[in-house]
Order: sequence, then structure tokens, then C-alpha cells
Amino acid sequence: MVDSTGSKYIVFTHDISLTGISLFADKQYAPGQVCNIDVPVYVGSRLKHYRFNCRVTFSSLCGMRGFRTNLEFLDVPLENKSLIQSLMAR
Repeated sequence: MVDSTGSKYIVFTHDISLTGISLFADKQYAPGQVCNIDVPVYVGSRLKHYRFNCRVTFSSLCGMRGFRTNLEFLDVPLENKSLIQSLMAR
């Protein structure tokens, strides 16, 4: 995850839908903050990175997992929509 200051963080996906993604992060983010998510996915034997522009809708401490953070996708390209649909089908 790359936040609005340009800082990079490793986050862990909890859930994904056509409109957004829920993840766990070590840092709390403010609602309305804009960020980018880079999702690495193997396509065949090749690792491909998909980038999503997002806005934070919710972030709250969730025990030892860190901060449960919900992000809304902004301007999702068609290729990324196809990726989301294939991930949801798994």
C-alpha cells in the first residue's frame, strides 16, 4: 500500500469486492485518505501487479491483526475489474 504521503506499507487482504477491498494494516488511516494498492497476482507462471486507486472509508483497531481498513476503489480500469471478478470466483 502506498499512502498519500508516498510511504509504502505491507498490508494483508481480508476481503475483496467489485467496489472495494478490506485489509489489515499496522497503521490506522483516516477516512477520506487516498492511497494506492498494488496487488501481486500470478497469471499462469508470471507475477503481474495490478494497481488500484482507493479511498479509505473505515479504519479501526482489530486485536493483534492490526487495523482493519476498508478501501473504496476509485476509477477501476476494465482489466482490474476482470481481475476482481476472477478472484471472487476462486
